[in-house]
Amino acid sequence: MRAVVKRAVFRLPVERIRVGGLLDAVRPPGGDDWARLVDLGMLGTVLASALIASAESLFSAAAVDRMHQGRRTDYHKELIAQGADNTVCGALGVIPVAALAGVLVYAGFKLVPLRVLAPLWRGHRGKAVVLGVTAVATGLFEGVLVGLLLDALDALPADRKVELELSGAGAERSWS
Repeated sequence: MRAVVKRAVFRLPVERIRVGGLLDAVRPPGGDDWARLVDLGMLGTVLASALIASAESLFSAAAVDRMHQGRRTDYHKELIAQGADNTVCGALGVIPVAALAGVLVYAGFKLVPLRVLAPLWRGHRGKAVVLGVTAVATGLFEGVLVGLLLDALDALPADRKVELELSGAGAERSWS
């Protein structure tokens, strides 16, 4: 709070970060970018990045497979999807994180079956509002921040209802 007051009193400049949407991130490569693909150093970097990303993806899939008893990962499909993701994102000039955001949204919808939304609304309206607002947030970062804030606000009334039960020696004493 002191920083806000100091900034207002002394009229200090404030650096701001603009967070845009997915379309703001699309920067198709130009002619110079394509020409760099013949550079051996660039090709080595691309190859190393592809191998590291593929290994990370396979390790993550193997870890998930160990946590459940359902259908196991098809590692060939996993590598094909990883390669397709990197190729499309590279051609559009965006980073694979943008594609990951789409996958996370899709996975989020699959994690919350539609049949549980009505009981959630009936039993836990605050949590249902947090879920709804987080789902329609303009971006992943904003969604996480808004979700955390709303969940904290939803928890405040519950945190004030504290019951204390004493048992054992000295339980008869009054506590204030």
